[in-house]
Amino acid sequence: MLRSAPACFRGLLGAAGLFLALGQSSAGPAAAASATTFSPTTVPLAPGQSVTVTIQVTGLAANVNGGQWAIVHPTDGSVTLTNASCTGIFGGAALLGPSAQPYGTLVACGFLTGTVSGSSGNALTFTLTRVSGTSTVPLSFQSTATYYTRNDGTVESGGQLGTLTVTPATTTTATPTATTTASPSPTPPASPTPPLPASPTPSPTALATATPTVPPGGSPTTVALSPIGGSGIAGSCTFTPVNGGTINAQCTLSGLSAPATVIVPLVGGGSASLACPGASGTVACGGVLPGSPQIGGSVTVTVGGTVVASGSVASGPPASPTSTPVSLPVGPAIGLPPLPPPLPLLPPAVPPPVLPAPVEMPPVPPPPLAGGGRAIAREVPVVPEASPLRLIAIGLAAAATWMGLARWRRGR
Repeated sequence: MLRSAPACFRGLLGAAGLFLALGQSSAGPAAAASATTFSPTTVPLAPGQSVTVTIQVTGLAANVNGGQWAIVHPTDGSVTLTNASCTGIFGGAALLGPSAQPYGTLVACGFLTGTVSGSSGNALTFTLTRVSGTSTVPLSFQSTATYYTRNDGTVESGGQLGTLTVTPATTTTATPTATTTASPSPTPPASPTPPLPASPTPSPTALATATPTVPPGGSPTTVALSPIGGSGIAGSCTFTPVNGGTINAQCTLSGLSAPATVIVPLVGGGSASLACPGASGTVACGGVLPGSPQIGGSVTVTVGGTVVASGSVASGPPASPTSTPVSLPVGPAIGLPPLPPPLPLLPPAVPPPVLPAPVEMPPVPPPPLAGGGRAIAREVPVVPEASPLRLIAIGLAAAATWMGLARWRRGR
């Protein structure tokens, strides 16, 4: 299992995230690369053996500046992924991660400046090691967490995603031919019996082909496991005949929270059991069966002695590792932050300020007259449709009249 990113990469992660966030103006429509695949696609490995695997990509845009790959593999320690390195068209990019996830491993490559050197080619290499077990082990990509980022803020999905199968590596040793030592006795006369054909020369030990052969009359069988009683546990098993008449069983279960046992009915009576570890997410378990599963027989999954899932054995080719819709948790993107929402084209309209209500001032009383009384406030008549000049003339005439009346009263 790849270890979590060291502390020195976490600072690089933050810097890469800041750079990408500043470079994003608006999230464009999702595009897709043509394909993301493993090379090789099938490798025979015995416990302790390793192989270098290359992730290849085709059909990238010219302005891609980052890539992230979510590799799905068993997390029971039977295989490990180490020595990850950005290469090919991602040569010179910063390696972000790797990070262990419930479904496998998450790793990314990102450019702080610049973009990929081509639209197709190698992207990442890592060392795949089989630590234990002899069953078939599938590797694949988690589609929702495998993608490529562009320097304009848009994202490309992984496109057509490939798979990698680790098969058992068996060896065959030739039986040495016995030799006879010449006797010192006289050579007997020739016998009419024809001479025996020459014995074949023993060949050196050779590595068998990675794909197990199917014995005559044998064919792969599968079973789809459905939950019972609302347990939420489901999955599938594939039973593949191998050399020697034994059956290689490989099961994938989801929804487990405790160790489980898969019970397989065999031809001729009896059954075989497979132990599966309890863990959150999806787990893989398998082994070698002493006989063939009974077609139509019921395969059951038990947890603590209670049956939680079952299914019937059916003939057919082994199911593809990605054919079973298993809900896998998606880990956080390393150094590739989620895209921000698009910026609005215009700023929001600012509502007009609310003016305070006018304060109503109390009326000012008229000044007192000389005789001790108070002048009576008179309202100025408003002449409708009057121009300013007419209002001034009317005011002067009124003032002259008032002064004339005052003089007349004093003369009396």
